[in-house]
Amino acid sequence: MKSAHIFKNPRRSGSKKDAPKTIYPSEDSLDPAFVKEVEHRRQEVQNGKGIRFDTAEDLFTNLEK
Repeated sequence: MKSAHIFKNPRRSGSKKDAPKTIYPSEDSLDPAFVKEVEHRRQEVQNGKGIRFDTAEDLFTNLEK
């Protein structure tokens, strides 16, 4: 286990070289059917076919049904 004293916080040190890098898989490594399905669902939401909830409580109530 690392000591908290060794941890370098990039926000405090002012250096970005210690900052963790977010690495996403290339689109080629994902299943093409999955990518197509995600793009289709995003387009449906943009076209107004998604369900919008006023509160998180409404969302969970709908999920329980």
